[in-house]
Amino acid sequence: MQARAGTADVPAGSRLGASLLLSSFLVGELKWAGPLLAPRAAAAFLETAGRQRELFLPFFYRWFDDRAWAADQALRLIRILVAREGIVPPRAFHAPFAGRYGMHRGYYRDLADPRRSAEHAIHLARECRFLGRVRRELGIRERLLYVLHLGLRQGRPVGEAVAVAVSALRPAVEVAANEGVVLAIENVADRSGDQHSVGARLPEVEEAILRLHIEGPDAPVGWTFDISHALLGYRGDVGAITTDLRRMLPHLVHLHVNTPRFYPSEEPWADRHEAPTEGFRPLWDLFRTALGSSRFQEFGTVTYEGSWAAPFLNPIVGGSPLAAVVRGYRLVERIAADVLTSLESESVSRILLTVVSRKGQRPDFQSLCHPAHKVLGTANQGQLAQRKSTAFTLQGSQVRILYCPPHSAPHSVRGFAW
Repeated sequence: MQARAGTADVPAGSRLGASLLLSSFLVGELKWAGPLLAPRAAAAFLETAGRQRELFLPFFYRWFDDRAWAADQALRLIRILVAREGIVPPRAFHAPFAGRYGMHRGYYRDLADPRRSAEHAIHLARECRFLGRVRRELGIRERLLYVLHLGLRQGRPVGEAVAVAVSALRPAVEVAANEGVVLAIENVADRSGDQHSVGARLPEVEEAILRLHIEGPDAPVGWTFDISHALLGYRGDVGAITTDLRRMLPHLVHLHVNTPRFYPSEEPWADRHEAPTEGFRPLWDLFRTALGSSRFQEFGTVTYEGSWAAPFLNPIVGGSPLAAVVRGYRLVERIAADVLTSLESESVSRILLTVVSRKGQRPDFQSLCHPAHKVLGTANQGQLAQRKSTAFTLQGSQVRILYCPPHSAPHSVRGFAW
């Protein structure tokens, strides 16, 4: 899929499509090891699918450094990436992972640590100001998504841990609103499926969001639904996930998609970022439900996190062979397009029925179309099918993919692999 650079200038809410983004971790794996083992395939995949990405902010920005130099250097590296790779200016950034300090300086932090709450509040506000600067200097009109982890429980009651994380996030809410940034809190689970992270269960994320919405009903706070993490946190109980998911759909702004590893044992789940397959129904059932969120459709971003690994490394590091990663990407792309096309068709059909029942005459299809979408509704199913099949385009709005490089790629930190 060739992404158009102009899509970054489309105002929020003007398109009903999902931007399918590539995780910066996946990009890094392909750029770092791909040329050694599968150079042509890796390059072709990035050329066609890697034009839009979810960027891991610590690769560029030393968020713990209050010197102006840190922000200037980070913006320079992001500009290098956009120019050298020819990618669309980034729509989403990922904050440091939930973890203890000392693990890869800058890659991890624990927002639920009460000893650092005041420090975190300062850092988060500064990060939002930096992202606002990115928007302005790269000419991005849409709001940026900033994906955040709440932190670690560390033996404390989960409610207490959520309260600490919220206290660190609260000062950043006003800054984010002024800078055009949305704090997109992600549900998180440990790689082994343990529930030591705050947000392993969806009500924990919901509690944090509701507490932050006390700042105002229009507070720029939402939810990143990581489907694999949910399957881990709920031990594969799709029914329980769906119940909580439906309640949280009004908060949904972003999706992360990959497949956890299933083992036939008492602890069967592991977060190994494998490529999704068509037969893994739990993932697709949840994915289809999530795509129905009207707030998600306002932002329309999906990050594909299927991770590439050579077959002999898969048992150690997880991931999937490159061919499987590419198939998984195309599968996510196709299912998203099918679901959103169906939702739009149902919406148009409901409008038609309403108009016909009120006026008793054939409606003017053009007048029923949202001006931003230019859809002919059911009057021209042929054009609808044609648009659906070209460049992952839905209703005249491009459905894009974001991508992210792994922290295992050391050159990414310095910007040389970009």
